[in-house]
Amino acid sequence: ANAFVAGFIGSPAMNLITAPVSGGQASLGNLKVAVPASAGASAIVGVRPEGFKPTGAGQGFDIKVDVVEELGSDAFVYGKPAVSGIQLANANAEEGAQVIVRWDPKNPPKAGDTISVTADSTSVHLFDFQSGLRL
Repeated sequence: ANAFVAGFIGSPAMNLITAPVSGGQASLGNLKVAVPASAGASAIVGVRPEGFKPTGAGQGFDIKVDVVEELGSDAFVYGKPAVSGIQLANANAEEGAQVIVRWDPKNPPKAGDTISVTADSTSVHLFDFQSGLRL
C-alpha cells in the first residue's frame, strides 16, 4: 500500500499528515510517533478518523476545530493543525487542508475550540515522504 491509495480508501478518508522527523520520531506537536531510520527528515503519518483519541490539553496533536458534523451515533470534527510546521499530505483544492477526527457525539467540541488527540501505534500508518510507499 502507499499514501496515494490510503488517502482514497474509506469514508471519511485517512488523515495523511506530513511531519518533521528527529531522533527516530515524527512530531505532530506533542504527539510523537516512532519511525524507522529510513524515514528521512520528514514522514507521512496516516491515521483514520476513528484512530485518534482525545487527550489532555496540549498533550497530543492539537487541532483547531472548524466544523463539527453530528450524525446521531457519531460526530466528526473537521479542523486544521494548531501547530506550525505540520501540513496535510492529502489536502486538495475542493476540501482544503482538514484533519478529521471521530468524536463522542455526547460531548462534541465547538467550532473555534482547540482539541488535543493522540493515537496508539496500532492506529498509525507510516509512509515515506518522497515515494509515498509504506515504511
